[in-house]
Amino acid sequence: MAQITITFQEEGQASTQIIIPAEAANALEQHVAYLQQNGVPLTGKTMLFAKMTWDSWLKSLMEMYQVPWNPTASGLTQQRQQLEQQLAALKQQEEMAKMLSVIQVNE
Repeated sequence: MAQITITFQEEGQASTQIIIPAEAANALEQHVAYLQQNGVPLTGKTMLFAKMTWDSWLKSLMEMYQVPWNPTASGLTQQRQQLEQQLAALKQQEEMAKMLSVIQVNE
């Protein structure tokens, strides 16, 4: 595998680069394959870098500085929260059903 070059360029500024040698690039390729085989939905090394960037620092910075999410992500967050509420209610019902299957309550 050849080396990987990551180029950063802010608008109006000169670009800078990070160069990852071929040996490390090969390890990254193997790691991506390992993650894919274990169900992590990565399409390649670029997506791995994006995910690691997000997980390592970008998400927490956006939350810290209250940067608004993309509307699609916000809609999914609302959907997740609703499902979590439904799941919590189902867990309570399940616990009550378990209890009533063991304990007789005469009110």
